[in-house]
Amino acid sequence: MRAPTLDLTLLRTLVAIADTGSVTAAAKRLAYTQSTVSMQLQRLEAQLSLTLHEREGRRIRFTPEGERLLSHARRLLALNDEAWSDMQARQVTGDLTLGIPEDYASLLPSVFAYFHQLYPAVGLKVICGTSTHLVEQVKAKELDLALVTRQRNSPGAM
Repeated sequence: MRAPTLDLTLLRTLVAIADTGSVTAAAKRLAYTQSTVSMQLQRLEAQLSLTLHEREGRRIRFTPEGERLLSHARRLLALNDEAWSDMQARQVTGDLTLGIPEDYASLLPSVFAYFHQLYPAVGLKVICGTSTHLVEQVKAKELDLALVTRQRNSPGAM
């Protein structure tokens, strides 16, 4: 029989809920939707066959079992993060300045969170502006990289 394994992503969600006090705030911190955070908490409860929380209006109160798991979750996540950092000895370091159109700024927080998880030692600075202005900033070497929309009279434009 295979040994059961706790899912660190679900535990990270549990800790975020505990730290912020609500599903809404945890979703914002994790760059998830509220429904994703709720489903992850339900999935964790289903895996363990335990009730880990109770709702008090919009706030969440953990049951004694939830509090016990929270203690374990914090230690497991700390060990995971330590192992991750240790294995990144060959890690990429430096700074990256990225330009994006303002319309995309609200769509990319989860991408930036994932980038930070993969490259924790890279400082990421994001500049918002129009595509035309961002292209000029790349040409002037003010930006390392820019995500832009197609522009008339530019290479590849229609």
